[in-house]
Amino acid sequence: MDDPPFHEIVVFSIVDDESVQMKYIQCPNCGIVHKVIDLCKSEIVHKEFLSSVVSIEDIKLSFDQKLIDILEKYEVNIASWEEVKFSLENEVWGTFIVLVNEDDKELGIRQGKYLKILKQGVYSIESYARDVFVSI
Repeated sequence: MDDPPFHEIVVFSIVDDESVQMKYIQCPNCGIVHKVIDLCKSEIVHKEFLSSVVSIEDIKLSFDQKLIDILEKYEVNIASWEEVKFSLENEVWGTFIVLVNEDDKELGIRQGKYLKILKQGVYSIESYARDVFVSI
């Protein structure tokens, strides 16, 4: 495209030796395949479908039903599913995955819930709140 659309996509990436592992993703905004080449950089691939793109259904195969139920309940994006998978496969216990964020502008806080992976098959859901400072 001469003037491709600009939008942001949340992507889970693995960084090795300060470089991002290249991967393909199906964009939830435009539906087109993107080649992720660096942090905050992707290229549009001129395909609407690529069978090698990992889907949530692919990831579910390695999760227990309790974990699937949690992630489906909060309707998390594919990047969160990938982060959970990475954490489990690499035994990165204590990982926090944001399930929901809510901003309360009147109180000036961001609050929500996150999933904490304690160990294989053991999870907790915890809430959080923090001040959000807006600079003008």
